[in-house]
Amino acid sequence: MAFSLAPLALLLALLASPTQAMRKQIPSGIVNDIVNAEPSKSLVANPAKEKGSALIYIHQNESEPETPAQSEPETPAQPAQEPFIPPESGRCCTKATRDGGEMTRWFYYMKHFEDGTKGAAERVWLCPSSWSKTDDYDCNGKEAHNKFNYKENTDWVMCCKKGESTKYKYFSGNRCAEKGFAYSSCTNYECLPDVLNTDASEVTCEKGYKKIVNEDTTYGCGVVKPPGFTNQDCSGYSKKCDHKYCVFNSISGKGGSSDCSDKCSAMYGSTEKNAAHSMVHYSCTLLFSILAASVFA
Repeated sequence: MAFSLAPLALLLALLASPTQAMRKQIPSGIVNDIVNAEPSKSLVANPAKEKGSALIYIHQNESEPETPAQSEPETPAQPAQEPFIPPESGRCCTKATRDGGEMTRWFYYMKHFEDGTKGAAERVWLCPSSWSKTDDYDCNGKEAHNKFNYKENTDWVMCCKKGESTKYKYFSGNRCAEKGFAYSSCTNYECLPDVLNTDASEVTCEKGYKKIVNEDTTYGCGVVKPPGFTNQDCSGYSKKCDHKYCVFNSISGKGGSSDCSDKCSAMYGSTEKNAAHSMVHYSCTLLFSILAASVFA
């Protein structure tokens, strides 16, 4: 009976190439990644690869001397990329403007460290001073500000010195009847130029002047702002309050539909008019005195 050596030759060929046989059991892509990898990274292979890939890599290099792991040099701390800020961690805040409107800002809180890194976003529970909470949807498209080391830049400050108090009249009704005077009084103020878009805590008024912060103009100009009136006038801090308060109280109705303020100008006039009237009165008095002295001389 003839004896064939073919099966024996096939067996010897398989025993001579164990790695090639194992490669046939693993997808070619994984094997190529492993074979082309650096020896020092054999134990940090891509964890997404199939089980056994690292073993195949080690088997591939078992005859090579073991290479000591190289420690990579330390790198200085790098500024962290700004983390995602969850909308629910911030707070929508609003503040009245000087003209009676509103400004709105969204505040978040994220610490900044000296090495340039940033912390994770933290919950904002309270709005900054002079701001109050409002609905979150009011902040759509509004400015976003970090409450960490936040510096206010929306305050306005007046420095005013209190003067004398005086009574005033005003006019109202269809016939613009005269009102007030007996019980209506106001106080004159001398004010320095306003300081706008600032942090009120950093503003100091001169000695003798009162610091007035974020006083809105709706106090006197809530209905309409009369021509020539300043923000200080509308806030109730006027150098000649009798005329200004008369105008405030003589305008009423939607959009100032009922306006009797002309009578205020006729009664009090402006400061310049009063000065002119005083000069005329003084001149007339002086002239009369001279003529009288000439007659009786």
